Amino acid sequence: MPFLKDFIAKKRATFVAPKARAPVPATGPAFDWPGFGVIAEIKRASPSKGPIADHPLENWAAGLAAAGAAALSVLTEPQYFGGSLAYLPRVRAACGAPLLRKYFLIHVSELDEAAAAGASAVLLIAAALSAEEFVSLYKEARVRGLAVLAEIHDHAELAVVDRCPEALLGVNQRDLHSLKVDKRFAEGLAPTLAGRPFVVESGIESAADLRWAKDLGAKGVLVGEALARTANPGATLREWLTTY
Repeated sequence: MPFLKDFIAKKRATFVAPKARAPVPATGPAFDWPGFGVIAEIKRASPSKGPIADHPLENWAAGLAAAGAAALSVLTEPQYFGGSLAYLPRVRAACGAPLLRKYFLIHVSELDEAAAAGASAVLLIAAALSAEEFVSLYKEARVRGLAVLAEIHDHAELAVVDRCPEALLGVNQRDLHSLKVDKRFAEGLAPTLAGRPFVVESGIESAADLRWAKDLGAKGVLVGEALARTANPGATLREWLTTY
């Protein structure tokens, strides 16, 4: 994917680690919900779609949590996704749901930032890191009490994630080259996971998609744009969870 490749290259070239701070323990379990769950995302924009939503942050978060979100994913990348690290403590104050920092992490200091800001978990993207970097950051996250959502986009990346047994697997259905969503990826991968917990990402747009993912054996789904674009994301999520 040109965007991901270019973004990571630029970030590596310009990254300056913040001043070291004492590790802060994470705020509790993130991915241990019973049954099937929805990770609902605070997402204001995307590189391909531009502006998506501008709901008041605290109301947005509280509404999703009250509707039954198993966890909230908070975008913290400002340029392309309209996010901010400062959103995490604001969302933490607005609701008690576990929080995932969704960002393109490349350095251990960003784990400390996440925990200090109130995150319970972080996203690690296999396509953005070498295998060694991925495993190292995974181990450092676990030391800090942070859960890890380990995102893969193809079968080859599964071998890297297999070295991180406590990570929740994120099966992203968006092709990194065409940016198209193809549900055949999740459908083809699910039988090979041997009972490993996973969530389906991208292309979840309705209650019917929740049922489809559950029938695949998924532990849950991550939903961003489809909820964010509605007038009341919390009400939409509640409807999905009561009808799927």
